[in-house]
Amino acid sequence: MPESSLWRNQAFLCFWAADTISVFGSLITRVALPFTAILALDANAFEVSMLALADLVPSFIVGLPVGVWVDRLRRLPLMIASDIARAAMLVSIPIAAWADVLSLEQLYTVAFVTSGFTVLFNTSQVSVLPAIVSRDEVLEANSKTSASQSVSEIGAFGLSGWLVQLLSGPGAVLIDAASFIASALLLKQVRVEERRTAVVEQPGMRREIVEGLRLVASQPLLRATAIASATLWFGLAIFGTLIALFALRELGFNAGPLAMIFAVGGFSSLLGSLLAQPVTRRLGIGPTMIVCLFIAGLLLLPLSLAHCAGAFAAGCLIAQQVGDGALLIFMVNEVSLRQTLVSNELLGRVNATNESLRAVARLAGVLVSGVAGELLGLRLTLRLGGGVVVAGAAFLWLTSLRSLTVAPANAPEG
Repeated sequence: MPESSLWRNQAFLCFWAADTISVFGSLITRVALPFTAILALDANAFEVSMLALADLVPSFIVGLPVGVWVDRLRRLPLMIASDIARAAMLVSIPIAAWADVLSLEQLYTVAFVTSGFTVLFNTSQVSVLPAIVSRDEVLEANSKTSASQSVSEIGAFGLSGWLVQLLSGPGAVLIDAASFIASALLLKQVRVEERRTAVVEQPGMRREIVEGLRLVASQPLLRATAIASATLWFGLAIFGTLIALFALRELGFNAGPLAMIFAVGGFSSLLGSLLAQPVTRRLGIGPTMIVCLFIAGLLLLPLSLAHCAGAFAAGCLIAQQVGDGALLIFMVNEVSLRQTLVSNELLGRVNATNESLRAVARLAGVLVSGVAGELLGLRLTLRLGGGVVVAGAAFLWLTSLRSLTVAPANAPEG
């Protein structure tokens, strides 16, 4: 099929728009909730960190069961239900603020529940996409959704601050809730044939979870990319947890300029999503993933060597302009390869397994960064984070992915 055929695929266009709006809403939530806690409820550092924890924990609790539900049920209705549930939870915040009964406990609950439904939405999204587009269009479709997600990242992080300033934290949350309703309405317009697993084929949640874990562990390419992805997020968590502290405390950066430098990553991610297809066609799937992961990790290492704000700013801009784009290309290929390798009956569980592994890796990275930062210092710990990412690329080079140029012809039966 010609590359431009996706522009004539009405189902994909509605799906793409809905996914973009939903991601935009999720990113606004990530900023608006802590701003609401700080500005409306005078939360301290510990209380803000607990809010962040409430957003992270659901990935551990519901990650693997979500994969079973996504494989048992039709995925588009799950996405719609996730949007509506998140909107309902978020609307409770401006209502409580208007009634003067808003509390931190409510924010914790909203963060926890909306995060759980975001896990359900994301797992359903990557699992239903192969039913909306043809096999040959999977990489292009993932590139397009990644591009719009990058644009959402740029817009949401910038707009959320202004929304909070103009409308207050609860007012910004209300706009966020409206975005999820808009996403749900667009998803209602998507027409796609989804096969549902028969009830007699469902052996029990625990066994179904084990089937997804077993496939990831036994299939060489799935196993290699899952390990590399977990390694990547482990390293990024170590690095990302301490990079702002390093810049502010040791280099004397001001918060405003530092935030602007970090925001540049959205532009390079957008470029990476646009380059994913041509780069992959030129180098092949495996070599592209290995090279991009190596570049991303390598560019993190010099940042810890900076001894002045100017050198750090230059190194950070280079790392983001090249490294963030390389990471996006790696992730687009990782998801596309998984979607072509795994049968429809197991795709939800395999996606959930990878999401759970990433969540574990992120939490482990945060914990390691705290301990290592105290024992080794900020500079050595930052190098450790970048070195872990490079080690992930070296691991992939030792696997069969090194010689994979195109996706295997057929997905295994589930």
